[in-house]
Amino acid sequence: MQKVNFKVADAKYLDVNDDRFQIFRSDTDVLIEAVELEKLFAPFAHIADLKDASSIDTDMTDSIVLALDGIKRAIDSMLGEGALEIITKGQSVGILPLIGLYKDIVTAIVQTYAKDIDTKYE
Repeated sequence: MQKVNFKVADAKYLDVNDDRFQIFRSDTDVLIEAVELEKLFAPFAHIADLKDASSIDTDMTDSIVLALDGIKRAIDSMLGEGALEIITKGQSVGILPLIGLYKDIVTAIVQTYAKDIDTKYE
């Protein structure tokens, strides 16, 4: 009879401000989701920093809201339900700061996994 042993990796954590969150998604899942979210932002990427409100129509507003909701769900999916609420201390966050926070979290998670790989194969 054949036997397979699979070691489950230790939990990984990310500190954001003064709070520690367990990372619940793999680096692969995080990157796949980031690519999907980028597709949601593509229709209005031409608006420089989303500062020119006159060029934003109702359809575009709906798309922006959908994309931002996707980012909020992604953060909670990566770091646990309610993570965004904890990170922002319950405050509203603007479009650009939210996008920046998301990018920083994705980058940190991918770097966390990469560091583990580097350490394992040194």
